[in-house]
Amino acid sequence: MKRNIQNHERRRFDLIYIAHVLKENKGVLKKVNNTIDSLNKNNINSNALIIGNKGIIAHLKIFTKLFIINPKIIILRMTPFTFPALLLPIIYQKIKATKIIIDIPTPLSIIVLEVKSSEYIPSCFKNVINFIVKNIDPFILNIADKVLEYSDENVKKTKSLSNKIKYITNGINVDEIEFIERNYKIEKRYINLIGLANISIWHGYDKLIHSINKYLATIRDYDVYFHIVGEGEEKKNLIELVKKNKLEEYVIFHNNVIDEALDKLFRIMDIGVCSLALYRKKMNISSELKAREYCSRGIPFILSGEDRDFPSDSPFIYKCNNNKEEINMSEIVKWYINYNKNYENNRFIREYAESNLNYYNKIYKDYIEGLL
Repeated sequence: MKRNIQNHERRRFDLIYIAHVLKENKGVLKKVNNTIDSLNKNNINSNALIIGNKGIIAHLKIFTKLFIINPKIIILRMTPFTFPALLLPIIYQKIKATKIIIDIPTPLSIIVLEVKSSEYIPSCFKNVINFIVKNIDPFILNIADKVLEYSDENVKKTKSLSNKIKYITNGINVDEIEFIERNYKIEKRYINLIGLANISIWHGYDKLIHSINKYLATIRDYDVYFHIVGEGEEKKNLIELVKKNKLEEYVIFHNNVIDEALDKLFRIMDIGVCSLALYRKKMNISSELKAREYCSRGIPFILSGEDRDFPSDSPFIYKCNNNKEEINMSEIVKWYINYNKNYENNRFIREYAESNLNYYNKIYKDYIEGLL
């Protein structure tokens, strides 16, 4: 996934996308590279500079590169905690008339809540981080020419950014994703669900596990199996929950699975699982990469909250309430069975992705329009 990033200093690109992304975060790596591919297809000579280090080494690399590279446009994607360290090189690039786009994957207001509820950040650091996010980050964002956000922002000091914030939805390179046409008239007595995630509490997989546990205690025509793919701080809690309820046969954990191994796993999956507890980080609007992957693969999926790329009446989406209310697995099973009866195959889901989710169709308007 990592691109050849040598000679950035000597070659004049129209655009360089600098992203601080750890190697295990495959979804974001794919997003950055798909963005670059789509920009190049739009005749914007672009390249990615992916920083995979942790801690101060990553900050120093980004700091140094910002003084060296010489594009017309820079996109920055990193944690808000990094921005204060980059103030000087960002001002340097602005003096050179470089256009700056800052990609904010999570609204600052949500980061404040995440920090407040985190068990892993010492209390003494929480106040420092909150001060940075609430006061310094908005100042730096004001220097940018465009700020990309995927959900509504609510930090008071970002109100002045209204003319710079562009609310966008994630795109995906649909052609790169395997599609297997399915005949829904083939009868079987089990349903496989799959959740792809850097597993966190707002994914709400615990809610789904509880619903599966209740469902399995009923008289049923279909068994349900939930495959969880990925790592993350919430994974150990989910493993304990599964053991406590003796659900090891029905909830299966996979490590990070990629490429052909992931394609093979998807071939036996029926329903994708998006985030089911966005309310836990005070969100109702999201733009999840996993939803776009499920759609591109042609499998229906369940989610909570709103996604601007999908109409509320999409027949291939089951929407759970975005609150503490329990998830009803029996209702999900009924929805899926009715869905199978109404459609002969899943090609229309793939066609929706090709028409509405492709990076190539989104990227120029969202990122570049008005800057060149």
